[in-house]
Amino acid sequence: MDMTATSLDRYLNKVTCGDCLELMRELPDESVDLVVTDPPYGVGYKKKGDVIKCQIVRGRERVHPTQKPLELLTTLLKATEDTKQIVLDPFLGSGTTAVAAERLGRQWIGFEISPEYCAIAEARIVKERAQLKIGGL
Repeated sequence: MDMTATSLDRYLNKVTCGDCLELMRELPDESVDLVVTDPPYGVGYKKKGDVIKCQIVRGRERVHPTQKPLELLTTLLKATEDTKQIVLDPFLGSGTTAVAAERLGRQWIGFEISPEYCAIAEARIVKERAQLKIGGL
């Protein structure tokens, strides 16, 4: 049995609740192709070059204080040409990266330290999978 595949399967297309620094140590070397996250807020980070503009998440749809728009994450994932890449979001929050990956048929790994947000992310992913089944995607 291939131990790399076995240890990766434990995390693939699942929300894992825990500290990403500990959990990433358990991932096999070179098993992740793309990491989607953002820099800490308030550190003077300035983006140079292209800017993707989209509406912020508002109202009842907003379930996390730093929730990213689905449109933004979908655009970023579409920009990567290899659809077989495994996407890691070590700070999954409300699960927007996972929802975008599901929508695009991509494999993903999501780590989140907050049990509350793990539950929210899992519910969003279950809802997205149901919508994809209904839509025949």
